[in-house]
Amino acid sequence: MKIGIFGGSFDPVHNEHIALVKSAVESLSLDRLFVVPAKIPPHKIGKTLSDDQARFELCKLAFEKIDRVEVSDCELKHDTTSYSYLTVERFKQEYPNAELFFLLGT
Repeated sequence: MKIGIFGGSFDPVHNEHIALVKSAVESLSLDRLFVVPAKIPPHKIGKTLSDDQARFELCKLAFEKIDRVEVSDCELKHDTTSYSYLTVERFKQEYPNAELFFLLGT
């Protein structure tokens, strides 16, 4: 199984996020792609983000019509800094036999 992980603040989610997700699902032949809004992005500590639940819901709306894509609240459940390597470790534990792809925005 091939799984993509796309983390970010998504504040706001926008058309380039959607384009990247669509492209990754197709070009990498992903079985699933998880969009993961960050609770506390390390590069934005001290900055005010929009409400967590609002960002989560807006991501769900933005990606709902893209096959094989799911929005995960796994980082939003923790009141800690959202480090990518910890998120990847969580997915590796949950999907031990999967080939993981970590996507970065620009």
